[in-house]
Amino acid sequence: MRKLILSTVIVLVGFWAAEAWSQSMEPVEWAAEQIFSQPPRVKGFRKGKALLHFTTVRSMAATVHYGAFPADEDLCLPAFRFRTRAKELGPEGGYEAELNVYRFEYDTYNIAGGSSLEGVVAYRVGVMDDEEGIVRYLESRFRYIKGEGDQRFLRPCIIEGPLVDLVTDRSAVISLDADSLCFARVSLGDRLILSRDGQGNPLKVRHHEIQISDLNPATLYLYQAEIAGDDDFQTSPLAWPERAFQTAPEPGSRRPFSFAYMSDSRQCPGGGEFGFGGVNYRIAQQFMVDLYRRGADLVLFGGDLVNGYTSSRESYLRQLRTWKKAVEPVGSFIPIYEGMGNHEQVGDYIKVTLPQKEPLTLYTDREGQESGEALFAGQFVNPRGSVYGFGPPQPEDQWPGVGKDLPVFPNRWGLPHERGPSYDETVYSFNFANVHFVSFNTNYWYTGVYYGSHEEVNMALELVGGTREGYIMEKQMAWLKRDLGAAQQDGDIDWIVLFAHEPAFPNGGHLGDAMFWGRRGKGHEGGMNDPRVPSGDVIDMRNRFWGLVSSYSKTLVVFFGDEHNYSRTFIDNSVHPDFQYPVWQITSGGAGAPFYGQDTSVPWTKQVRAFTSVPHYCLLTVQGRLVELEVWTRTGRLVERIVLSDLPR
Repeated sequence: MRKLILSTVIVLVGFWAAEAWSQSMEPVEWAAEQIFSQPPRVKGFRKGKALLHFTTVRSMAATVHYGAFPADEDLCLPAFRFRTRAKELGPEGGYEAELNVYRFEYDTYNIAGGSSLEGVVAYRVGVMDDEEGIVRYLESRFRYIKGEGDQRFLRPCIIEGPLVDLVTDRSAVISLDADSLCFARVSLGDRLILSRDGQGNPLKVRHHEIQISDLNPATLYLYQAEIAGDDDFQTSPLAWPERAFQTAPEPGSRRPFSFAYMSDSRQCPGGGEFGFGGVNYRIAQQFMVDLYRRGADLVLFGGDLVNGYTSSRESYLRQLRTWKKAVEPVGSFIPIYEGMGNHEQVGDYIKVTLPQKEPLTLYTDREGQESGEALFAGQFVNPRGSVYGFGPPQPEDQWPGVGKDLPVFPNRWGLPHERGPSYDETVYSFNFANVHFVSFNTNYWYTGVYYGSHEEVNMALELVGGTREGYIMEKQMAWLKRDLGAAQQDGDIDWIVLFAHEPAFPNGGHLGDAMFWGRRGKGHEGGMNDPRVPSGDVIDMRNRFWGLVSSYSKTLVVFFGDEHNYSRTFIDNSVHPDFQYPVWQITSGGAGAPFYGQDTSVPWTKQVRAFTSVPHYCLLTVQGRLVELEVWTRTGRLVERIVLSDLPR
């Protein structure tokens, strides 16, 4: 690992401190989870067995579970039928596991027989990480075709998806990933829509996003995703089982629909699928299946999908793919709109050593295509900007004065962090029926100290730039004003619903950050509000933000996560005189992360109308101007049912 040592005397002349510190700084690896140096891949066949090869960074015990997909299931959940131990091939040879795929050709085990899934094998590699005391999992699939005699041949396979995205009243996008270069198309009734590039040429790539247009509103469509090695689909094509999606109601129709909100599915103690690849796989998948059965038309997911907090790009992407694998069975039927949380963090970790103090570990987002935002956006298909025709906010500039006249830690390109990453596909809006939905980013250009004090976070901002956790910067705030103003003037829109991660008014677990930055258990003392911050510190920013969203009579609710509990808080002008219309704040961080209890020290505790720490999700039904909320637990218990739209306007 390349080390950069900066030793100097710094006089902190900004608004953070006035003390001279001699320091050294060096980049460090953090939670890299470097397990697979080469990911699993089938290299061939031997006597009816697929030979799965992979290499790891050190010698580990590895087990492979494998199976097929039931042909008669509406949701494609793999049925793992067999397991085998991987054999170590030597210090440089990695591992080989023999998967007895010939068994799936017998009637006894051929649950996909005669279907389009015949020959598709799902596998899950589990590697024991002795350092952490847990099993690391990686899940994927491959496809083969049986030839003459004992011969079997690999063919392109869909390993992620198909997923339905960006559903409007007239269009939708079907996305998928394959394990090798292939052509792709979608069969929709008598229509065949081929994946093409911007010039109209057939695309031979691994990732496909296929736009389907000229659809009818509020209509159920059956579709099949197909891939093949050639663009006329003659060479061993694979047709994924038929799926369905329904277009949105026509704008202005006020046709009823329902949507779900949840967040915080990062892994939880408990082992197994509670901690699968950075994800609470068990709860996330259970909730998705549950809301699918309850008839939700779309899902909003407000961040902390995964553990994150890593310096490894590969680890971060692997975790996001694990989350997609958990939700994929339902995502092939209904669209899921994802937002970023504080755990969607991959960046530069910097060890700072100060005289007579414990070393600190600072972290900051990266720039360009290596930023957490860019990598997150690359894994999902979300709107690009506002539904009203303008793009996402422009990248933010550094606050005036921050880092000036101070040694700024260079990023790996040797440049100071003077401008933030792109907002593309992390700040966006869309309309569905009579509701305007807005995803905004409370963890943009995130800089901090791992388990540090507020003063140490302030120092990190001085040294490496970026912004505070939970802070909404100027260009995003201006974008919100423009987008919400357009929705307020839209005659087809009755309600505005926003969602992000860090709560404006935390109630349990995150008083020390979010949009408060107070002291846990001492919320009555107030939050951080240093008047010397150029664009207003946390409380000023929070009040400007809530003053903005509450200035529109159509704003009904702002959903957040971050706190692993459920709370419904009524925010009106009794909280602050600048809050014009009452708006619900609903914090719903119950999709699998470890729970938090309530902190009743905050000034708005009397405004909290409901609170519980159980795993849960929210399901909302919209019938014109009537909006009803249901909150369901993992055991099927109804926490509460309430009409949200009974607000004075």
